[in-house]
Amino acid sequence: MARLTWDERFDTGVPLIDEQHRGLLDLINELDDKLVHLSRFLSGRREMLEIIGRLAEYADVHFEDEEGIMARCGYPKLEEHRREHDRFRDLIRRLESQYAEGDTQVPEAALDFLTAWLVDHIRTEDQQVAAYYRK
Repeated sequence: MARLTWDERFDTGVPLIDEQHRGLLDLINELDDKLVHLSRFLSGRREMLEIIGRLAEYADVHFEDEEGIMARCGYPKLEEHRREHDRFRDLIRRLESQYAEGDTQVPEAALDFLTAWLVDHIRTEDQQVAAYYRK
């Protein structure tokens, strides 16, 4: 069962952003699935670390692209939005670091936060950016 499922509430109408948001949802779902099935095994630990790393890299690319769009269209809340992106990046990097240092479980609370943050961010902040962009 997927933790997150794409639906029209997430659709911003900006194709690149929507495609990347789907990718972020997929990675969080993959992390959630692996957390349940693989965290007890050494091979699973390597896979978990790889997924966390992919999520960090994907978020970096997505946020850079999204911030570039905001800069090009003159979005007035760019810096505020960038700080929100930094919060997400920081949490992912902390999870990656903790896991690499031997904490073999990605805390469920952290995964819950990533999920809630992404859903809320897309449905509020990114929708505002998309509306401004379309003008």
